[in-house]
Amino acid sequence: MLNQKEKIEMIERIENITVMLDRLNEVIDAREDLERLEVVLKLKVKEFMNKKGWERYLDEKNKVGVSIYIKTEEVIDMKQLKFLLKKNDLANITSYQQNEKIEVTTPNQRARLIKLAKGG
Repeated sequence: MLNQKEKIEMIERIENITVMLDRLNEVIDAREDLERLEVVLKLKVKEFMNKKGWERYLDEKNKVGVSIYIKTEEVIDMKQLKFLLKKNDLANITSYQQNEKIEVTTPNQRARLIKLAKGG
């Protein structure tokens, strides 16, 4: 199995866009699978810790720590803000940033989007 450095060197030698996109598709699919596993495992850990009544835990063997806490975030209701402010006031406090972004849609993502669009 190739190590990370060897994989990057192999990718840097690719000159064909189809091969590049094929590798990118593989990476995206692998990441999505890992993200799903992460969500399931985090829920399982949280359920276990809640059952035990623990708020935090540090595993001595692998030195992995986990904490459960309540996070409070301030959320601004944009509809109310627009209602309360005049257009000039809103324009004075609103700023926009533009960043170049690449968006890749894999066959799996496309199938999910089509399914959602059809209402399923």
